[in-house]
Amino acid sequence: MPLPLIAAALAPVLASAAPSLLGHIMGPSGAAVGEAAVSVVEAVTGQEIRTPADGRRVAEILEANPQLLADLQVRLAELDVRELELANADRADARARDVALGGEGVRANVMLIAAFVGIVAIAGVWAASIIWAPPEAKAEVAGLMGFLSGIGGMFARNIGSAFDFEFGSSRGSREKTGALERLGRTGR
Repeated sequence: MPLPLIAAALAPVLASAAPSLLGHIMGPSGAAVGEAAVSVVEAVTGQEIRTPADGRRVAEILEANPQLLADLQVRLAELDVRELELANADRADARARDVALGGEGVRANVMLIAAFVGIVAIAGVWAASIIWAPPEAKAEVAGLMGFLSGIGGMFARNIGSAFDFEFGSSRGSREKTGALERLGRTGR
């Protein structure tokens, strides 16, 4: 089943049972997570889910049966935890690789500096085109500004990603890591 159809079919169910899984479905391993979630929903509810109408029907069944909803929430939470474990392991592997390549993060520092230099260069070109562009080139300058805005946004996202990688993405990530560690200690 294609990912957009999976997401549309699961949305009504996951909205009440496991909203955090929607983020995983829209992430890099979305199709696999979506298929796994569909399998869990079908196994717990005994209902096939292939279309958005199926998803709405299953959501209504779950709303009418709190015990079934609770069972599904537990199973989907296990899937969510597994996805978080995989994502954290991937980040840890990337950080470990960075340390193994010299521990200084030279490559990462060069990329970060290049992104900052790119933003400064874009700001300079932008300012120069505003100051020195002839009035009859207004359309060309506007096109250049749009292009530079897109490139500048890309560099800004890269800088944000570098900080997320280096320092952790958020307080929520720390809380999820703590939850995973507690689950690991309890043997689940």
